[in-house]
Amino acid sequence: MTIWDQVKEFFQYQFLSVALWRIIAALAIFFIALILKRFVAGRVTDLLLRLAKRTKTTVDDLLVEALRAPIAAFFVLAGLFGAVVVLQFPRQPTDVHGFVMGLLRTAGIILAAWALYRSIRVVSVMLTALTQKTESELDDQLVPFVEKFLKVVVVVIGFVIVIREWGYDISGLLAGLGLGGLAFALAAKDTLANLFGSIMILTDRPFGLGDWIKTPQVEGTVEEIGFRSTRVRTFANSQVTVPNSIVAAGTVENWSRMLKRRISYTLGVTYATSVSQLKETLERIKDIVRNHPGIRQDFWLVNFTEFNESSLDIMIYCFTNTTVWGEFLAVREDLNMKIMDAIKEIGVEVAFPTHSVYMETLDQNEQDKLDKQAQALLATRSERSSPEQTITRGSGEG
Repeated sequence: MTIWDQVKEFFQYQFLSVALWRIIAALAIFFIALILKRFVAGRVTDLLLRLAKRTKTTVDDLLVEALRAPIAAFFVLAGLFGAVVVLQFPRQPTDVHGFVMGLLRTAGIILAAWALYRSIRVVSVMLTALTQKTESELDDQLVPFVEKFLKVVVVVIGFVIVIREWGYDISGLLAGLGLGGLAFALAAKDTLANLFGSIMILTDRPFGLGDWIKTPQVEGTVEEIGFRSTRVRTFANSQVTVPNSIVAAGTVENWSRMLKRRISYTLGVTYATSVSQLKETLERIKDIVRNHPGIRQDFWLVNFTEFNESSLDIMIYCFTNTTVWGEFLAVREDLNMKIMDAIKEIGVEVAFPTHSVYMETLDQNEQDKLDKQAQALLATRSERSSPEQTITRGSGEG
């Protein structure tokens, strides 16, 4: 027997039904994988990190750092997979090869879930950067909740995939989870409604902290937006707490986001005003509105509109430049004062509700008839008011 035959015979020696050469080859593959993990995985990660730092965003930097450990673990898992393929464990009488491959596939699922789990931190950092640009504290509180929720989802999905990998029927488990979720949803219906309402407020942003809003339930300044409710400080200085589900479902009027404030009212002057005076009144009011520094000049109206019951009505419709409540009132007050001075100069008076009573004058004959009727009526009343006569009844014999 030659030396080569002896070497071949040595390598054909079987240990646990596996040829010795396969064991040596599997160890070599696994050793090479460890070398690649030690020298290549780190360099690949460093290269990706250098490329990521050239971009303006830091999201890719964080993603590479999050995947550094899973990438290193991938080389180890790849080495184990290659070693198992070379070993070719026996399939009879027990399927050892299938069992080991199932373990490796399970490890691969766990590795993928681990990489996703670590990447969720990057999503959290992105959401935090976005929420820092807003004034609301709700989105700041929502970020940790979203991060935990995504982590739970990844763990649950990974667990379900592993269970299916081992051939277990998960329909009963999914049905149980569905029933449990339904029971939880019914028990926490209001809480979930308020939570989704807060998410709608966060995404749609109908108002922010400090905004003056008006809803069917409350009007005031927003002080706090929480997960369950929104707190509004009313103008009576009371604090009203409104569930977010009601706020999200109702109509919200945000006065703080007005681009301009409206002045609209009707000025009534008396019917004693002549046509020339009325025309002069209209021209003077138009000049006041046209030249007022606090009034927007893109659109305004001053017109004689109708004959009212006790006044000639002039409509005044315009907008102020400011939306601040106090400044708006000051502009409106100044406008009214100037209009009063203007109409006073031309002798026009502001009308107020009046009623005219007309007295009809009778002739002498009709007046004499009325006097006689009145005297007869008085005499009749005098007779009715005289003392009653006393009537005495006698007793009769039967």
